[in-house]
Amino acid sequence: MGGNILTQEELDALLNGSLEEEDNKSKRPAEGEARHYDFMVPNKFSKELLRSLKNIHDNMSRMASASMSVFLRQDIKVYLNYLEQRIYQDYIEEAGEGVLYYIVSFIEDKAIVGIDSNVALLLVEKLLGGTGTKTGINRSDPTEIESKVIANLLDQVFALQKESWGKIMPEVPRIIKQDNHPKLIHLAQSNDAVLSMKFEIIIGDEIGNITYCIPFNALENVIPQFSLDESSDSKIKKSEKKTQEIIRNIHDAVVPITFILGRTDVKVADILSLQKGDIIDFGINCNSPVLLNVGEFKKFSGELGISNKKYAVKITQVHF
Repeated sequence: MGGNILTQEELDALLNGSLEEEDNKSKRPAEGEARHYDFMVPNKFSKELLRSLKNIHDNMSRMASASMSVFLRQDIKVYLNYLEQRIYQDYIEEAGEGVLYYIVSFIEDKAIVGIDSNVALLLVEKLLGGTGTKTGINRSDPTEIESKVIANLLDQVFALQKESWGKIMPEVPRIIKQDNHPKLIHLAQSNDAVLSMKFEIIIGDEIGNITYCIPFNALENVIPQFSLDESSDSKIKKSEKKTQEIIRNIHDAVVPITFILGRTDVKVADILSLQKGDIIDFGINCNSPVLLNVGEFKKFSGELGISNKKYAVKITQVHF
């Protein structure tokens, strides 16, 4: 190098050295020496807390699958797709059309629940006696009656959530109002941390989602109540064991079954005068089906017959 003037070779050497230094700096985070952390959105949900919440809602999904399958008399599957911390703005930006949104009470605050309208209307169709297949309804806004039915179904889901949470959730979440414009709902600040969940529900050939957005403020005061030391898996096993025990007890329960040949009104004086060989007219044909009551409830219809030289009834219809 002569005086203060650099040759081209010296300039190239300096530039190459600077680039190599920058490359080394950029490689450091990938090598685990540094990690990205957004101080605007701190991780308020610990890994242990998220794991406990996931186990709780996995258990809730199984309970919902069993309960809704029995209630609607069709195989219905509910799965927890994901549960994670996000910011409120991300949840709102993903809000799309064809989804029914509800603001619900949640412990000491509020939460947002969204259910795909195609699934909601299919549940209504099935509950009101439909086939439980795709409805083919080209609309997303339910009628007033449909809205009440959907709200009642969601109330049952919330009751299962309360059961899964136990004492941590003092009251069952309740629908405050329906709001189909989630971007106008100011439940939290844009960068506030929320618990975001998505459940997949399968009914026949139809698949839809139920989303849940719970602000951290709604959980902050009950987080210490979570028993993170006790394995949530063991809690679920105990719950499943208790459920199986209840099912076994139900299977072993004895209930009376009676069949009714017919009904008629007879005066007491006529009854007192009955003699052997007298005939009482019940006003029905002898080939008419008879009703079978389980306890006090009408459950079956059938035909009279004989089996192994004993009177019997062949069931021909089941009443729900």
